[in-house]
Formats: sequence, structure tokens, C-alpha cells
Amino acid sequence: MIISFSSLLPLSEKSETFAVSYESALLNGHPVRKSDPFRLTVTHHEARDMEVSGEGELVLEFPCDRCLTPVDVRIPLKIRRRFDAGTLLDEELENAPFAGEESIDVDLLITDEAMTGLPMKVLCRDDCKGICPTCGANLNEGACSCDQKEMPTRMAELLKKITDAGEL
Repeated sequence: MIISFSSLLPLSEKSETFAVSYESALLNGHPVRKSDPFRLTVTHHEARDMEVSGEGELVLEFPCDRCLTPVDVRIPLKIRRRFDAGTLLDEELENAPFAGEESIDVDLLITDEAMTGLPMKVLCRDDCKGICPTCGANLNEGACSCDQKEMPTRMAELLKKITDAGEL
């Protein structure tokens, strides 16, 4: 969604508030399950010095990192970005790809802000048992029929060979 701030440019210290929605179905490859309307305030300070601020929340679907079960994750967002609409640079002198000379692309702005809030690890529950590495069964739903003998890892096999050879 594009919002225009051209009506703010003739007046300094003028603000306008918009109720906008995030219209993309995916964010970084994750389905957007819920997108509450965002209330964004665009403020013209002076010259082409602009600020956009507001808050909202997205709910994204992630696979559990252990068992791959879909999990809904809340991503609360507090947005505050200042940029120069004339040069399209924000206050850290980085590109402001969400802004044009007289408009803001809300989806790009929200995507940019949400990317910093994505979780590093997602679990369906703290005690998730994951999946069986042999058959792929979800161990949260019960034990699988695979041989339950623990298979030695490469490191364990190497240590056994070194120990047997008397080198350790």
C-alpha cells in the first residue's frame, strides 16, 4: 500500500495519521497469518525532513526447528524512521527504499522493520522432542518403531579407534 505525504510538504511541523494494512501474503518466505491495521503518523519537520512512526503487529507462521510443526509467532513492531524525502536517505545515511519523493510504500517499510524482529529459533513447545532422524516420525506424537539403540557418531567412532590403538 502506498501513502502519499504530498499534502504535508508545504507546511512545517504538520502530521497526518493513516490506518494501513500489510498487504503481502509472505514475509521472508513465512506466511502472514494475521496483520492488524497499523497506525502510522507521517510528520513533516522542515525542508524535506520527514518522519514516519507507529506500531502494529504481524503474526507469521514458522516451522518448529525440531519437529517442523507449524507455529504462529507474534512480531510486534514499533516503527520510527526519519528520512530526507529530497535525497531519500534516512538519518543513518542509508537508503530509505520505502520512501519516494512524496509517498511511502508501507509494505516495504513494515517488511524492513519486521526483518529485525524475526526469531532465531522457533519451538512448538519448550520440551519438543523433534523428529526421528531415521524414519522422520514426530516424536512428540509417540515413539517410532525404529531401532532405539543409539548409533555412535563419527567422533565416538574415532575416539574408540584411538583408545583401542592406545594412542590416548
